[in-house]
This record gives sequence, C-alpha cells and structure tokens, in this order.
Amino acid sequence: DARYKAYAKAQAYLTDSAVDIPVVALGGTPRVSKAIPFSGGFSWAGAKGPLAYKGMKLQDKPVTAKQYEKAKEKWLKAKAKSNAEYAEKLADHVEK
Repeated sequence: DARYKAYAKAQAYLTDSAVDIPVVALGGTPRVSKAIPFSGGFSWAGAKGPLAYKGMKLQDKPVTAKQYEKAKEKWLKAKAKSNAEYAEKLADHVEK
C-alpha cells in the first residue's frame, strides 16, 4: 500500500510538472466550414481533437463569424463549469 501511495505521489508530481511541446499548429489557418462550432471533440494535443469527425454536427450553410463567437462563448462557459467541478472532486483525491 505504501508503494502505491509513493507511485501516486510521484505520478501527481510529474503530471503537474509536465510540459507539452506542440509539433503541429493549425490555429492560424483561415477556412470555411459547415461543421457546427465546438460540436466535435476537443484536445490540446493528440488525434482526438477537432480533426476527428466523431460527434461533429454539420449545417447546410457555412458558419458565420457571429455564429462562431456565440458558440465559442457558450463552450467556454461550459468548459469553465466542467473544469471547476472536476477540480473540486480532485481536491479530495490528491494528497498534498
């Protein structure tokens, strides 16, 4: 049991101290899309981000800047709420 606690403590330290070095950046590429903004996956790194089609919804006309900004605002609020709930649950889980 002590060994697992030591491993958990080391893992928590490494996770908190991790550095992610991106190898591809597509954020500045202008594009036209019929995919409803933020309807698909999201990730900071890896293959399960917006380039994966699972869960993505389409619409008949291209997305407008106004529609994108409205969807982004809604998504950011939902993300902040979700992160706060997770952080609250995690507070009791991680040893200080």
